Amino acid sequence: MSPRLGPLATILLLGLATPASAQAPASAPSRPRSAELLLQAISHYQKSEFDDSRRLLLEVVRLHPGESSRLVQEAYTYLAFVQIAFNETEAAVEAFERALAIQPDLALSSPSPRIAAALEQARRRHRAKIRALDHDPPRQQHQVALKVQHARPLTIVDEVSDVSGIARVVLNYRIAGNRGYASVTMERDARGRYLATIPASSVVRPAVEYYLEAWDKLGNGPGLKGSPALPIRVEVEGGPLASAAERRAAPSPWYKRWWVWASVAGVVAIAGGAATAAYFTRSETALVNLRASSKDLNP
Repeated sequence: MSPRLGPLATILLLGLATPASAQAPASAPSRPRSAELLLQAISHYQKSEFDDSRRLLLEVVRLHPGESSRLVQEAYTYLAFVQIAFNETEAAVEAFERALAIQPDLALSSPSPRIAAALEQARRRHRAKIRALDHDPPRQQHQVALKVQHARPLTIVDEVSDVSGIARVVLNYRIAGNRGYASVTMERDARGRYLATIPASSVVRPAVEYYLEAWDKLGNGPGLKGSPALPIRVEVEGGPLASAAERRAAPSPWYKRWWVWASVAGVVAIAGGAATAAYFTRSETALVNLRASSKDLNP
């Protein structure tokens, strides 16, 4: 006999009014049937007909083994609800874990204490598994503009993904030919994309250059699109070439900034005579290498 529960205020924030079949490829012949089975299972659950609900939910996941779709995620989420109704907490946690593997930021509205506790336990397990397996930086999908008009802001859009979630995405940009980059943290929009704008003052001929960095919530990164040495380049049409003043306005590389060498000078001063003695006891080969390094740093 099925256990009975009181009124349930738990509502998934998944847009159940939208057919789950809309999220699947049209080539999946069983999807319309699966969507109908899911709706029937939800109806049985809402009526506290838990045996019938579980039977239909298990049928849905059986029809789509290993699939990471919204339909399957909803089926596992409701299966967890049903397991809670049967006081099968461990089975509920496992079902939630499967749902979280598809949608890590799964959120519920006004869940019962038992459902909330099972979801939190599943979330902790899921995070631990991801932490043990994820050692890679975020992946990025970015569409590069071929050209841009002079003195017009250039909006950069980056689609970033990672199983551990995204902590930060940074846009670094400069006028082509400058040494240093300006940096801005990109903002996430309602569609999950990351956006930032290169200001009009930096969109000057001959081109604007930039690269993107991304870190996940475990600290893996940066994942790169472009790089400081090989940035993404967008040609600028119209307008004059960047002036010397515009080039000077760009940030300097780290080794050109006064405070870097002031700090170095302070360290050398503290070292005092020991550093001087070491310098004069080096071999001629070492002195040649030192001069070569100094030349590289001060072109």
